[in-house]
Amino acid sequence: MEKINKEKYLLFRDITFKTTFYHRNYDLIVPSENIISEHEGRISKLRILENKFPLQIGEFSLSVWNLKLGRDLNYNLYDLLKIHTNELIYDNTLNLLDKNLISFDDYDKIVFIHSLVIMKEFRKKEITEEFIEFIYKNFYNDKTLILALVFPIQYNNTIMDYYVNTGFVDLPPQNSDLSEKKIPKNKYYKLNEIISENSDQELNEIKLFSIGQKCGFERIDESYIFKFNPTKTIERLKLKLNVLEKI
Repeated sequence: MEKINKEKYLLFRDITFKTTFYHRNYDLIVPSENIISEHEGRISKLRILENKFPLQIGEFSLSVWNLKLGRDLNYNLYDLLKIHTNELIYDNTLNLLDKNLISFDDYDKIVFIHSLVIMKEFRKKEITEEFIEFIYKNFYNDKTLILALVFPIQYNNTIMDYYVNTGFVDLPPQNSDLSEKKIPKNKYYKLNEIISENSDQELNEIKLFSIGQKCGFERIDESYIFKFNPTKTIERLKLKLNVLEKI
């Protein structure tokens, strides 16, 4: 595990996570879907000392499935998952269930991490580790399974369609210009550079797998689903406390 120096600590201190989640108490289209809450989050860097608005440096999406409630209501959780297999994370998870490599019966909730995108300038500054710490603090316990789709974004057609064609980032007002401006997410996060840097899918997958494992995720079988183990996150939290004591 890399050392956390003062510079890193000062950056981590200014990172914030803001999440909006959507939930319905009644099913709209898909039966039993009311046990699912959808979360959309934004990662920002505070700039209080600079007297500036926070800088958005990333975003993420995840879903929380209340398995215990589903069992209490006699929902067929397997069929519910099948309905959502148009999404890569659910399709991979269904295959793992069919192989008996994971089981819903062991958990009360599952957190599915669909995507994480970080601004180019912050991609090598351990923001992913900070995000996983946020996930651990807010969602993890012995009865919660946390699964992440670890797959290059440029090959995920559903996600890329959103970032290229429909997604926008709202830029904060600058100085006397109080009008709100929007910029396409693809341009804001410089995703085209990711695509053009290396078109070798296998190499790109290996890079992401390494990041996932560094954050405490363990690959399940040959899928793109990784299961969270909190050991490395706990070690990192302790390391950050030691740095704090020395500053």
